[in-house]
Parts: sequence; C-alpha cells; structure tokens
Amino acid sequence: MADEDERSNIVTWVRASLEAAPHHPEDVALAAYERGLEEGRRQGSQETNAESYDRGYAAGGIARSGNLEVLDEDAPSDPYDPDVQAKSAKVPPDTSILDLGMTVRSTNCLIREGLSTIRAVLGRPVDDLLDIIYLGEKALEEIRQKFRENGYTLRGDDLAV
Repeated sequence: MADEDERSNIVTWVRASLEAAPHHPEDVALAAYERGLEEGRRQGSQETNAESYDRGYAAGGIARSGNLEVLDEDAPSDPYDPDVQAKSAKVPPDTSILDLGMTVRSTNCLIREGLSTIRAVLGRPVDDLLDIIYLGEKALEEIRQKFRENGYTLRGDDLAV
C-alpha cells in the first residue's frame, strides 16, 4: 500500500466486510470497493473507479486467503508462509515442483492446477489440494513427504511433524 492511511483504511474495510459476509470473498471485495467509494465521496476524493476496483480486488484476495495479517505490520508472521519456512528449508520456495522428484501423477495434477512452484502449493490449504481432479490421499501423502524432505509444511498440516 502506498501510505499508512491507505493501509489502515483497507484493513478497516476488509474487517468490516468480513464480519458482514465471512464466507463470501467476492462479497468482501465488492463491499470493500463500495466502502472505498463511500469514503472517497465523503472526503471529496477524485478516486477513479479503477482505483476502487483495485482496492476491492486486493480485499477479495485477502479475504480468500483468510490472512488479514498481511495488512497488519505488527501481526505475527504466518508459520505457513513460504518465506518464513524457507529460513530452515533445503531449497528456496520458488523451486519448481519438477525438481522435487515426485511421481508423474502428483506432478501433473499440481501443474494442471497451475501450481508449479513450492510457493504456489504452499498457498493452498490441504483441503483445497484434495479438490484437485485425480489428486487423492495417496498423491497428497507423497506431496507432503517431498515437501517435508525439503523443509516445508503444507498449509493446514501440523507444523510440529
């Protein structure tokens, strides 16, 4: 965010929007967009619709991730964050999943879903990974094992393992 006021406003709008529609990220994005327009009108701002849309789009992404801490500088870091895990990992989070030595089935399922790096896979909760077509418990267990071997824990798995 460009400045501290903007950061504070977006945090406020996203939190208020999540209270109104906690399970609908698109509603949160729309509500943040509308709140941005309201605030802009109240302050006599000449903010364009595109700027408000960008704010709403960002708010929707934050709502989808469920990670409001990305907006709070004082919030504790997310232990599942790839950059946090990378501190003790064997390979960087931008490493291709092709380099992990998984079976063709597991690799193809992830790539078909657009998850081509460790970072991309870590951005998805385990439950979402199981929703990938042809990726079952056996493939998920292989992915877990390969990630653990390289110092990473999938989002939603026990960090102590």
